[in-house]
Amino acid sequence: MHHDRDDTQAFVYDLIEPRRLIADAAVLRFVLKTPFTGAGFVIRADGVCRLSPQLARYVARLGMAA
Repeated sequence: MHHDRDDTQAFVYDLIEPRRLIADAAVLRFVLKTPFTGAGFVIRADGVCRLSPQLARYVARLGMAA
């Protein structure tokens, strides 16, 4: 399904695709019930906003538990 490019591992994306809806639903439930603060995010020097390391670890665990 995913085509191979120099910067990706297409097969890995194909393997996770069947569980994607489950993981997406877990993250959506988390987002809807969680009040966020600025501490949960990091703004890089180039203006890109990322999850803080702590919040990113938590969200990653949601996907694995789904």
